[in-house]
Amino acid sequence: MGRKKADDIYQKLFLHSLKGDDDCHGVVASNLLSGEHTLKISQACPIIYHSQELSLANLMKAEIYASFTALKMGLDILKKKENVHIERFMAQGGIFKTKDVASVYLASGLQTKISLMKNTVDGGPFGIAVLASFLFEKQLTLKEYLKKKVFAKKKLTNILPVPDITTGIETYEQNFRKLLPLLKDLTKQENKKIQNLKEIVLQANLDLVRNHLVLFTWGNVSQIDREHKRIIIKPSGVSYDYMTADDMVVLDLDGNVIEGKYRPSSDTKTHVEIYKAHPEVGGIVHTHSTYATAFAQAGRDIPAYGTTHADYFYGDIPCARELTKKEIESDYEKNTGLVINELFHDKDMKSMPGCLVSHHGVFAFGKDGQEAVYHATVIEEVAKMALLSEQINPKVQKAPTYLMDKHYQRKHGKNAYYGQTKKG
Repeated sequence: MGRKKADDIYQKLFLHSLKGDDDCHGVVASNLLSGEHTLKISQACPIIYHSQELSLANLMKAEIYASFTALKMGLDILKKKENVHIERFMAQGGIFKTKDVASVYLASGLQTKISLMKNTVDGGPFGIAVLASFLFEKQLTLKEYLKKKVFAKKKLTNILPVPDITTGIETYEQNFRKLLPLLKDLTKQENKKIQNLKEIVLQANLDLVRNHLVLFTWGNVSQIDREHKRIIIKPSGVSYDYMTADDMVVLDLDGNVIEGKYRPSSDTKTHVEIYKAHPEVGGIVHTHSTYATAFAQAGRDIPAYGTTHADYFYGDIPCARELTKKEIESDYEKNTGLVINELFHDKDMKSMPGCLVSHHGVFAFGKDGQEAVYHATVIEEVAKMALLSEQINPKVQKAPTYLMDKHYQRKHGKNAYYGQTKKG
C-alpha cells in the first residue's frame, strides 16, 4: 500500500469518527503497545472493550481518545495535586494531519488551547531536530530557545475545547478507569508467562553446556511464543556460568528488543528469519559442536549411515551453501537465515530438524527450545558416528533406504509405535 493511499484511508477513518458519540457509547480502547508508566502497566496490552453495539465511528473515536487518555490522566495529577497551570499545548504529530479531529479531541480532553504550526504533522523528527540544534546553543535556556527561535513569528492555528466533547471524554475516562484493573491483571499474567518462558529458555541454553555442545559463550537457544508475538533468546557474550532467567532477552517478531538489560545474541536475525519462514518451528539452537561443525567446515552433509541417524532425521543432514562476500558484508546474520530458508525450500523442518551452514556450524529446530537442543545433541552424536565409521571403513555405504524408512516411520510416521501411548 502506497503512502498516499494509506493517508487517504486514515483521513476517511478519522473524519468518520466525528459521527461517533462523544462518550464513544461504551466503547473503550487500550492501544498501549509498550506499556504505560503513568498507568503502572508494564507490558503491551492492546484491547477493545464495548458494552454496547460496536460501530466503526465509535471504535475510531475511542482509538483516538485512547492515544491521549494516559496523557490526560497524568496532566490531571499535575494540575490538581501540583497546581500546575497550563496555558496551551504546542501539538506535533501525524495524528493531527486530518484537520479538526484529533486536535479538537485533545483540546477538549485537556480543556486547554492546542496550538498547531504549519509543520505539525512532522511530529517526532521535528522534535529531534529542535533538540539537536539546541545542543549548539550557548547562551539561551531551552525555554528561551523555544520561545525566541523555534516558535517566534510562527503562524499558529489555535484549537479550543468543545464543551460537549469535554463531557463525553470525561465519561470515556471513567469507563477507561474501570477497565484498568483488567489491563493490569492481563499484564501480570503476561509477565508471568514471559518469566516462565525466560526460565525455559535459560534451562535450554544450560542444556547446551550439560550436553557438551558448547564452550565459553558459544551457541544460543531461542524460543518463540507466536500467540503473544514474542521471541526469547540468550544474550550475547554472557557466560553460561553466571547466566540467569532475567538475563534472557525478549524480542518482538522482527527482532526488536522489548525487554532485557543485555544485547540479544548476535545470531538473532538468523533466528528471526527462520521463525518467519517456518511456522512449524517453535525453538532454534545454534552451536559449534566439534564433530558436526567439522562436517560444516568441510562443506559436507552428514551421511545417513545408520538407524540412530534415521530415528530423528529423514535423510542426510544437509549442509547449506557458503554465503557470498556480498551476503556477508551486507547483512551477515539475516542472510545466514535466508540461506537456511533457501536450503529448506523443498524440505520439512519436522522431518529434517537441523542442518549445517558451510564453514560455520549447526542449526537445529524443534517445537520448542528444549526439543531443538535435543536435536542439536543428536546431530553432534551422529556426526561423530559418521566420522568414526568413515575412519573404520573408508568405503562405508549409506544404510539401505528401506531400513532408514522403517526406523523413521516407526517413530514419526502415521502408524508410529515407538514409545508409550499417551493416556487420555
